Amino acid sequence: MNSNEKRRSKLLRPLGLGFAGTALLILIPPIALVGCKPSSEEGQQRSRSSNNDSSPFSPREQRAFLTPVVAERLVRDDVLSTIASTGSVVPIRSRLIRSEESGRLRFSRQWEEGDPVSAGDLIATIESETLEADIDNARRDVQIRQESLDIARRSRDSSIRDFNTTRDLYTRGIVAQRDLENAQLQMERGINTYRQEQINLDRAKAALANREERLERLEIRAPFDGLLVARTTLDGTRPFAATFGSETITDFDGRLISSEFAVCGIIDMSRALIRSDITGSNIASVSIGQEARAVIYARGDLPIEGTVVDISRSVNPDTRAFNVDILVENPEDNLRPGMFGRVDIVTDRRRDAISIPRRLLLRRNNRDVVFVVEEDVELPHPVAREVPVELGLQGRDTIEVTWGLQEGDAIIVRGFEVLQDRTPIQVIYADEPITPEGARAIESIEGNGEDQE
Repeated sequence: MNSNEKRRSKLLRPLGLGFAGTALLILIPPIALVGCKPSSEEGQQRSRSSNNDSSPFSPREQRAFLTPVVAERLVRDDVLSTIASTGSVVPIRSRLIRSEESGRLRFSRQWEEGDPVSAGDLIATIESETLEADIDNARRDVQIRQESLDIARRSRDSSIRDFNTTRDLYTRGIVAQRDLENAQLQMERGINTYRQEQINLDRAKAALANREERLERLEIRAPFDGLLVARTTLDGTRPFAATFGSETITDFDGRLISSEFAVCGIIDMSRALIRSDITGSNIASVSIGQEARAVIYARGDLPIEGTVVDISRSVNPDTRAFNVDILVENPEDNLRPGMFGRVDIVTDRRRDAISIPRRLLLRRNNRDVVFVVEEDVELPHPVAREVPVELGLQGRDTIEVTWGLQEGDAIIVRGFEVLQDRTPIQVIYADEPITPEGARAIESIEGNGEDQE
């Protein structure tokens, strides 16, 4: 052995290897290298496996998708059971203004339908030459009768004095009884003549007053505060229309008319009636004094409250329904004849109840359900919980919930259509300020709604 081999032998001896194991030791490193170094294919597979690893030990944690929804807190309110119908506005009272004399019609101004007038305002006059001549004759007759009465009074007074003088002379024996009788006869004639002239004067005055009253009737004035309408609006030839206010009523100006001619009409709109049609199946639930609510479409869905004041006793042959009149106030003159709207007659009321909009109800597994927000302590985000509900009084837009919900619950009002029980959600509360993130979420809800439609 040379010196190098001796040194190697000393190093291997503690491991129990002799010189003969030198070859074995030389072969071990390649084998170890082969067993420890992965092939290129295995490395690629392990690399891909590590990239697709979804185990809890993955360095990148996956984030759950949150469905955006809008929620509101439930509060107690009244629930109304109603009978739905439609109706049109009609005036509380109306009247055709007719002429009481014949003559030539002259309007005081160029009136148009819908112009307001006050009681006593002059609308038109009737020119009647015959009546004016009769009035002049009656005035002259009164003057003549007055003069005749004055003469008769002087003659009566004179005959009374003559009788008194003759009677005094007769008592003294100066005149005969025949003279006394003649004086008495003259006195009685004077008294009777005076009485007759007084009657004639009263008749002349009465005739003049009658003609002057007829003269007053030549002036056509408004009988009450209201709005002028065309005569065709009230005489039944056409109904009130949405174009009310565009018709002229002075088309007969300057023309000869007879008595009882319909000059124009007037309507009182200080209060109004909404005349609705109720079917026979619902009329038994309607009674005088019930509360009613209406929405007038022509006034931007103007809400109005009123009271049922009249129910027809027979069916309208045109609509095959009963006419029900609802009295409403009109202080700001918002209502005009012919306006159309929706009517709800309140038949029952549940006060201080839990109610929800009817549109929030879903039918799942033969149950009525809604979705509410639930804060899950085990999750970092809220979830939508499907809640079965029992229903009570039903109105047009809302419905009472008798079981399943309570005051303060956050009910989901938008985005609920796509939810399932315990769906993770992002909640935007309708009564809180909307953040930019919330605005984007609402836009996504609206986009989903359009897609569903």
